[in-house]
Amino acid sequence: MPEEFATRSARPDDNLTDIAKIIYATDPYIYPFWFGSEDDAIMSLHALIHSTGTIFSLDNLYVVWEIWSRKILGVIVAISSRSDLSYDYSPLKQTNDHYRFAIERYVEPSVRHAQKSDPDTMTILDCCVAPDARRRGLGKLLLNNFMIAAQAHGFRRFELDCLADNQPALALYHGLGFQDVKPGIGFDGTDHSQVAIMSLARRV
Repeated sequence: MPEEFATRSARPDDNLTDIAKIIYATDPYIYPFWFGSEDDAIMSLHALIHSTGTIFSLDNLYVVWEIWSRKILGVIVAISSRSDLSYDYSPLKQTNDHYRFAIERYVEPSVRHAQKSDPDTMTILDCCVAPDARRRGLGKLLLNNFMIAAQAHGFRRFELDCLADNQPALALYHGLGFQDVKPGIGFDGTDHSQVAIMSLARRV
């Protein structure tokens, strides 16, 4: 790939609107259900990114960006048992039923799982590329470089969930050495979640 893109941990001076838009667009179920409109998602994610101890805190974000324009084109959201996940979501759950439901069905289980994981395990919650920047190899660059950076800090196992019908994403993960672990049912914003997912993992 031409040397026009680079990856790094997210920084306070990054364009958080770009980051929020990319996260919002990555899942057709969780984030539209949770936040509603893109504008509401941007406002809420701005606050969560700036807050300490959330799954979206800057310490948990890794980005790919275009060097000449400095535009963020992809984001990884990842947490582990070493992450600061101390944020109290209780006030947010009082916002409305959608917030409460998404936090109880998605955020809190993800936090509990990460906190119980081995210290060398990294849980990737989102690996997202902006819709207009896909099919350019950015997802591979982003995920591969993220895992290299994490290995430097002692992480040896990486895990994630993927929609079972998302063939491009599955091909990316398999191509980078992830193996299917087990099929499951993911959160789709209803009391009777029926969306099929596949859990994958890679050990290095």
